[in-house]
Amino acid sequence: MISKVKIKIKNLGLVNSTSVGIKAGQFLFLGSQTPTDLETGKLVKGFKDLPQEAHRQLSIGLLLIDVPDERILCQTWCIFRNLKNLLAQQGLSFDNIVHQRFFLKDMKDLPGLERVILIFMPNERPSTTIIEATNAGVNEEITVQADFIILTGEGGIKRQNISISGLDHLTAPYPLGTRAGQYIFTTPVPGVDPETGKLVTRVAELKKEEQELAEPPYTPKGEALAAQQLMTFRHIRHILESQGSSLAWQLRQNGWLRIPMREFGPVAKVRKRLFSGENAGPFTSLTVSGVRREDAFFEYSVIALVPPKGPNDHKREILMATHGIASYYVGALKSGPYVVTAGEVPVDTKVPCIVNKFSDLKGEESFLDYGRVHEAKSIMAEAYFVYRELKSCMAIHGSSMENVVHQTVYMANPADYPALERIATLFYGSELPPTTLIPILGTSPFAEAKLEIEVFGLTDK
Repeated sequence: MISKVKIKIKNLGLVNSTSVGIKAGQFLFLGSQTPTDLETGKLVKGFKDLPQEAHRQLSIGLLLIDVPDERILCQTWCIFRNLKNLLAQQGLSFDNIVHQRFFLKDMKDLPGLERVILIFMPNERPSTTIIEATNAGVNEEITVQADFIILTGEGGIKRQNISISGLDHLTAPYPLGTRAGQYIFTTPVPGVDPETGKLVTRVAELKKEEQELAEPPYTPKGEALAAQQLMTFRHIRHILESQGSSLAWQLRQNGWLRIPMREFGPVAKVRKRLFSGENAGPFTSLTVSGVRREDAFFEYSVIALVPPKGPNDHKREILMATHGIASYYVGALKSGPYVVTAGEVPVDTKVPCIVNKFSDLKGEESFLDYGRVHEAKSIMAEAYFVYRELKSCMAIHGSSMENVVHQTVYMANPADYPALERIATLFYGSELPPTTLIPILGTSPFAEAKLEIEVFGLTDK
């Protein structure tokens, strides 16, 4: 059994209910990194909050440029300084990072973010997700947060960036993907024709075998959605095949949508044909404020496994039936020592209906409101249902919530997180795993659904 080692930040003079990170096997999972000075505990807001070293690195001497970018530059610099120190405490460096995710309040801050990334990573960078994620309830003073998956160096495994001639420009300045042993992490890609650089809008622009996966008739927008979905996964398939893998070896797929889930119909028809059978897996698709390619309907990334070659290599094992939400994905799977779940939403698929009151739950949980006189928050019932489903996924794979090493919590209103955190302690105990909280616009066709959670865990074996 692989043990997990909790990572705390030295000199952090606060008792935190969440671990900063957890080492589990060959990976270190870091939760959300926000721009807080870990010596003073203050949120970094500008140049006055940083040392002179940062001023020299960040300023280009043009006041009209430096001032508007001040907050994103300084907050990103703070995150990387903290990260550098934390990695050094573990005997690691930026070369150990296999995937990084940045969540911006405003995609207009992208140039400033990338200026700082270049300072700390002047040569090769790992696969990288950059999403605009904001909504009501977000701290207005925070412009960026980030999380990271890092190689621990166990087994001598090193990061290898994936390059394919003719496709590299789709994700530049980041690699198409990063490989770490058997594991592949891709940078999100849009449905762009790599020769023209334009988004595809017609099914006729695709290969014949891809056209056969479409299901007309379509409205013009519906056709563009279907065509971009097929082109996106052509690119992802090529990335995986370059490493001897395939769509059938996906461990998790993340779709960052610029469309409401109610417009997802044309995409769902394509996905049903593309991912049914052996291609089914844990998927998370939800609506965010924006993606790096601002005119794309969506961008997708995957974590995948290279098929085993020896008896000790990790395998991909599905022990669950397909999910009630859709026939082309499952709630979780096992990969070696890890359990990977899909994003779980508060929808009872047997009815179907949204679960947003404790009375919607079955069993003793129906009475969780008993004895309370305060106004109930629907997020608490939603969270209970979601965590109960995730607990079941872990149990089916011979594990428990105690073995979760990272959770991503997607919330329409992050201000509700304290209420969710209270419910989370019923499943995790007093200390939560490393957590990334991402503001979203929606999770499912049920408008009342305000929550989605996915977890990465360890098996008990």
